[in-house]
Amino acid sequence: MKKKYLIGVVTIAIVGIWIIKSPHELTTAQVLQRFSWVVKQNGNRQGVAEFTKSKMRLKNGLHQRTYKYKVNDEDVLIIKNGQYRGSYDMRMEATDYKLVPKKRGVSFSLIRND
Repeated sequence: MKKKYLIGVVTIAIVGIWIIKSPHELTTAQVLQRFSWVVKQNGNRQGVAEFTKSKMRLKNGLHQRTYKYKVNDEDVLIIKNGQYRGSYDMRMEATDYKLVPKKRGVSFSLIRND
């Protein structure tokens, strides 16, 4: 009896952790904030990005740049300043994102850095 109870509790705990960590249950902004991201542009690594509620910090070695951003209801990432300024469609590829500019700008990728 105790063995079945223990197996049931462990199974529920594992499923619960899996559900909590599942990025598909979160909004796009929450997924960005939860993980760090390797930024690649034309296949070249530009650094590692970390997102807060309103800022993206891009670190490359000793250099760090901060960009203001927001994600609208249509999952469009809007970067408000710097070299990546513009609106980007966020196309999910497995656990990563490909950011495609809506008008002008540079295409780049966010690769989840687990």
